[in-house]
Amino acid sequence: MNNITDKFPVLTFIGPTNAGKSTLLNKIFKKKISIVSNKVQTTNFNLSALKHYNGKDIKIIDTPGLYYKNKNPNILDNIKEAIDLSDLIIVIIDISIPNYYEEIIKKLIFKKKQKKILVINKIDKVDKTIVYKKVLELKFKSIFDDIFYISAIKDIGVSYFFDAIIKNFNNLKKIKKNFQFVQNKTNISKDLFISELTREAIFKYTNKEIPYKTKIKTNIVKNFSNHLIIKQTILVNSENHKKIIIGKEAKKIKQISMYSKNQISKLFKKKISLFINVEQSK
Repeated sequence: MNNITDKFPVLTFIGPTNAGKSTLLNKIFKKKISIVSNKVQTTNFNLSALKHYNGKDIKIIDTPGLYYKNKNPNILDNIKEAIDLSDLIIVIIDISIPNYYEEIIKKLIFKKKQKKILVINKIDKVDKTIVYKKVLELKFKSIFDDIFYISAIKDIGVSYFFDAIIKNFNNLKKIKKNFQFVQNKTNISKDLFISELTREAIFKYTNKEIPYKTKIKTNIVKNFSNHLIIKQTILVNSENHKKIIIGKEAKKIKQISMYSKNQISKLFKKKISLFINVEQSK
């Protein structure tokens, strides 16, 4: 496929942590684009992806989740940068929990001239009448041009939502931007995404601060037509963290390795040989 350098609209997803932004992105692309976890701030950088859909090209930026206890100032800067780059701001909230981060979201986007859309996610978790009652109670709903109701994980309303966005394609302000992406690809490298899949596994099988205190280095050793050989190093801050990730009789690291290997295999549609080493950072 050719690189896309022409004008195309940019959509930015913002919202609280665990609102389902990454799950929605994966549903739109019909494959894993972003890792998913029930822990806060699984995504810690802006992830950009170009979608070719019904003859049109549209760029989506998935931002880190908003979280009051976040201590990384770069994350909020990343979100602000993505908003400034966007032609359409899409705010996604989880209607099944009480904290929608209304004030911080309003502060971020209220004065922005771009069109704004509110996506009410996880409607499968709440009775329909309660969903509408909760939406009526939202203080910031008046700043949005439209509201959509979806369940990203159940794939309810996702196609309708995205089709509506595409139908209004010509009404979006399309600004020439200095981006160069391959269709249906992301801005992160293959090695980084494989590292992210293993990080997702660490989120799944460990608790508390462990996933946030790890770094993963990936090296693709051999890339055959039907077989991928990968070596990874999980770097941790302490010997105690190393013991937790390895687990008793190496059961934890086997779980992490198996989950990551299966996810990588699904992504590349190849047999995967994955070798993981856990080391303490020097």
